[in-house]
Amino acid sequence: MFGLRRHFLLDPSVTFLNQGSFGATPRPVFCAYQRWQRELERQPVEFLRRRFTALMLAARQSLADYLGTDVDNLVYTTNVTESLNIVAHSLSLGPGDEVLSTDHEYGALDRTWRFLAKERGYAYINQPIPVPHRNPAYFVEWAQVDPCERAGLQHTAGCGEVGRGVGRVVTNERLKSHLHASYENIRF
Repeated sequence: MFGLRRHFLLDPSVTFLNQGSFGATPRPVFCAYQRWQRELERQPVEFLRRRFTALMLAARQSLADYLGTDVDNLVYTTNVTESLNIVAHSLSLGPGDEVLSTDHEYGALDRTWRFLAKERGYAYINQPIPVPHRNPAYFVEWAQVDPCERAGLQHTAGCGEVGRGVGRVVTNERLKSHLHASYENIRF
């Protein structure tokens, strides 16, 4: 993993930690982008008016084949913020539903959840995860506590059924198994 720096054009004297907001592009991706940009610049109207739709369909088909899904299940968006907003706005959440998140949530999506919760009347719980913690067992233990209890909420109809608006509840055992697998290769 530490050999990844060579794949980016980043200034070697800088330790770049903000990949989320304005991430650097890997060299092969940057080269491909430049090839496409030159193609566009050679004949902009022909490229955008006559070829763009077919080129984008071919790119989606390639991605669909890679992911093992139908091309109509995919759409390209400008960025992750736009993508997550599309998903959040498309969920049929309303009174009696809950969305559980943490204080590690991406800021733009946290604002989206808060806005939609107020607009649609569902509960949005943004629960702090205590950090730092050096032991994965601590987080697993923390995550097993009932989210309503952890958030200091009374058990009401639907409380503890986080995710039911999406039709899926992740059990504590699945979470525990996933977290242990995720932490296997991390040194604390």
